[in-house]
Amino acid sequence: MIGADYFAKVWGAQGVHSLAIELAPGTPDTIRDEASAAFFSAFGGKEAFICYSNHALKARILEIFNQTFAVTALLKTISIAVAVGGVMLTLGILVMERTRELGVLKAIGASRGQIVRVILAEASLIGLLASLVGIVSGAALALVLTWVINKAFFGWSIDIAYPWRDIALLPVWMTAAALVAGFIPALRASTIPPAAALRME
Repeated sequence: MIGADYFAKVWGAQGVHSLAIELAPGTPDTIRDEASAAFFSAFGGKEAFICYSNHALKARILEIFNQTFAVTALLKTISIAVAVGGVMLTLGILVMERTRELGVLKAIGASRGQIVRVILAEASLIGLLASLVGIVSGAALALVLTWVINKAFFGWSIDIAYPWRDIALLPVWMTAAALVAGFIPALRASTIPPAAALRME
């Protein structure tokens, strides 16, 4: 908080744009509503002013933030779909490149289930490593955005707070998504005929 005179001197803003009224602890909601009605009646009604309680103001701010970042949520969904497709494509290419190796495994007695488990294990490792890299890079990017970008472009910063619960769950669902993406390549690898695979060069 700063003094009104200093604020007007530095920013050149004149007049009062907002007012905060703090009621005594335990004041009933009816008293607060009566005070709001009296204020509106004296100073021009609801057409001239907007009155929020702290709870309502916080809810309104969060609503605006959620609307602002709705595009971000959509981009996150698209990125997840692209990542799943990327894992599926990567494993499909690996299966094609390792056809002879998989044929050798089947020729020496590996079952279809064992081949599937090998491919799914690789998919889970991809998901786990990707989540760990994402956590580290995301944490670093958050620091850059709050300590550098915000200050450089907006002149202010915000307190950084990591969502630890979501971060802890990230490797779990990313590994599960990678397993789902690797299921089709794993089935394809398990159906490779050993004789045809061993003839390939």
